[in-house]
Amino acid sequence: MFNIVPSIFPAGLSAIAAICSAGTAFFMYRFNKGQAKKVFKSNLYSTVIQLAGFVNYVQNLYSFHNVNTEAHAYEIAQQIMRINKDIIDTTQSFYFNDMFDLEVKCKVNSFLEKYMGWKAFRPIKYEEVFLETQNVYELQMKALEVLDCIKEKYKNDDKINQIMNKALENYDDVYTQCADGNNRVKYIGNNLNFLFYTTPLLKDLTDFVNTEVLKEEEIYPKIINKCFRIFLNGKMHNKRYSEVEDFLFYSEIVDFENEASKVKKFSGDLVNTEGEKIPYRQVYDFFYSIIGDIYLHRMEESSKKS
Repeated sequence: MFNIVPSIFPAGLSAIAAICSAGTAFFMYRFNKGQAKKVFKSNLYSTVIQLAGFVNYVQNLYSFHNVNTEAHAYEIAQQIMRINKDIIDTTQSFYFNDMFDLEVKCKVNSFLEKYMGWKAFRPIKYEEVFLETQNVYELQMKALEVLDCIKEKYKNDDKINQIMNKALENYDDVYTQCADGNNRVKYIGNNLNFLFYTTPLLKDLTDFVNTEVLKEEEIYPKIINKCFRIFLNGKMHNKRYSEVEDFLFYSEIVDFENEASKVKKFSGDLVNTEGEKIPYRQVYDFFYSIIGDIYLHRMEESSKKS
């Protein structure tokens, strides 16, 4: 009988230890779960702040300048050509939290993938400012899509709403501006390259000027400055050339039907992907008006000096 009590006592201790161990495991589980949730929210907030910051960076880069002259447009274009591509550190762990909603994770990964591709592209020629601008606007749109998804998936999170409202004022307006800018810059760069490298446009414009006053190699960059200014301002403010502007900025030119041009100067049609046509002469007149203004200004300056 005296041997029974000692054998029961260790068994009781083992049972208590097991209960304590289970309790500890439960509390550790609850603690770790709470910590994981805190990390999740912190990572989500960090992602929102970083992407909202990128969106605002692009807004400041393009939308808050007074572009009154082609010289202003040129200065902005130079900023675009030298844009800082290390704004976002794509290696930050908070972008890859496993607790993010699946759709959010997919959209964040899509943005980061495109961002890393953009970092590899460096403009070489001045006319690539339009391509670089298109890349930047597409990235901004990707960032806005991530933020929109987060806003929807976590709409009951007051802090997310507070951060979004503070970081992105007038969110809907920014989204609209981004979509419009992306649409407006989509074709103009390729269209200018098509016109200057596959049609007689450069030669026809050069024939108009005294190349001692305005050199041939200056003509295309001057045209780029004017078109970039139109892009930044949203329109040209000249109804006479509104049809040409729409054709250049909102459609893709793919052909120059110029059989008659072998006989008659300035003849032929430019054709877009929809099969729509515009007379080459009409497009030439648009560029002639730009170069003509610059040429006459140079002539006047030259006369004052003499």
